[in-house]
Amino acid sequence: MTSTTQRFAWKDRDTAARDLLQLVHHAPKTISRKALRLLRAIRSPAIIPDLEAILLDPQRDLLERADAYDTICNTPGNFYFFDIERFVENIRIANDGDFLVTSGMLELLEHHPSNEAWIFRYLEPFDLRTQRDALLDVVCRVPTFKPQATAKRLIDLLEANIWLFDLKTAAQMHSSSDEILLQWLQDHWDEVIYVALIEDLVNKDSHHYIVPVLEHWLELKEDLFRRCPAIIEEFNQKKAELEAWKPKVESVDFQATPIWQKMSILYDYALKGEESAYRKLFRTAWNNKNVVLEQAVAVHFIGKLCDQRYPAIPALCRLLQHVSDERQYPSLRTKDFNRFDNPVRYEAGYALRKIDSPLVWEAMVDVYFMIRERTSTAYGFLTWIQDMTDRLSGIEVEPKDDAIPLEHRPWFRALVDL
Repeated sequence: MTSTTQRFAWKDRDTAARDLLQLVHHAPKTISRKALRLLRAIRSPAIIPDLEAILLDPQRDLLERADAYDTICNTPGNFYFFDIERFVENIRIANDGDFLVTSGMLELLEHHPSNEAWIFRYLEPFDLRTQRDALLDVVCRVPTFKPQATAKRLIDLLEANIWLFDLKTAAQMHSSSDEILLQWLQDHWDEVIYVALIEDLVNKDSHHYIVPVLEHWLELKEDLFRRCPAIIEEFNQKKAELEAWKPKVESVDFQATPIWQKMSILYDYALKGEESAYRKLFRTAWNNKNVVLEQAVAVHFIGKLCDQRYPAIPALCRLLQHVSDERQYPSLRTKDFNRFDNPVRYEAGYALRKIDSPLVWEAMVDVYFMIRERTSTAYGFLTWIQDMTDRLSGIEVEPKDDAIPLEHRPWFRALVDL
């Protein structure tokens, strides 16, 4: 009898979401949770009703329900959630408090704006500071959502309760670039100067805030110094304190190390068409007898050859899926590695993040189930899968900038200690 079961593969966004939803419902708990979090990157409106059912299911684990809520908020579609009271109550339960007031509410407004009326009604019982902060977040982080109406809500709140106006509020209003809010600041310029002057009195760590505010808001800085030149010396002192407080990243010339130099030379030869150099890079990346840092450097340079004639893309996909997790890092700067999964896997994923192909997408999804939760690597892969899913679905998305600059990657910095 011929089996009708099909291999998991990229077909389209909705099919991928429905396939992963089967894991959510039928896989062991650890895999089920991973699949539910992965759906946040797939963002399929087709499964919104299923996600709402998970959120409203009292038999579900609270963390599962919170993940379902996050995925609903991150998925476009402008669904209106009819069962308002149950929905809001279960959001409170799933997030152990009033999480909707923060990031959840913003994403819900951005992707499901038809829920505006009850979301803002939900804010009304909260204290005025919470309402102010929520409206500021909407204005600054969801600028496409009814900017005039939201700005007016905020202004009405401030006009009725001017004591809510402080330097942080002024700075956020200024950074929003909303014309209505900018005009209000101009009309209340004396109040802006006043809250800047009393920042020391209301905030014991004022140098952590007032210095960056004035450095980015030059008009305020110049007028404040003109009106009160006595504070210039104090400001410079606070600026020096803040600079001294910032953590310093030690400069490490890892590109001068023998391993980096060796891999760099092989890359240069491979770039000129010497296939033997590419094969040496490939063998270095696969050889588990090598130090894991050396493997990571080799993979980094293989990734730079993806647009050449070499089979770098399938090779990186295989590395993603089959790199050994048994290896221990060398006892060098080990605390720097705690935020990451296997560096070989990270370098392969980073190189593939711009390659829009079903082969790469399937490898990325497969590997996500192997990565340790709540690491920088896990967050990176979710972002890359989301962008790749959008592009494979015909939506133009620019790959996001790397959150881990080359010089900050601990596996490269540790090369100097070998």
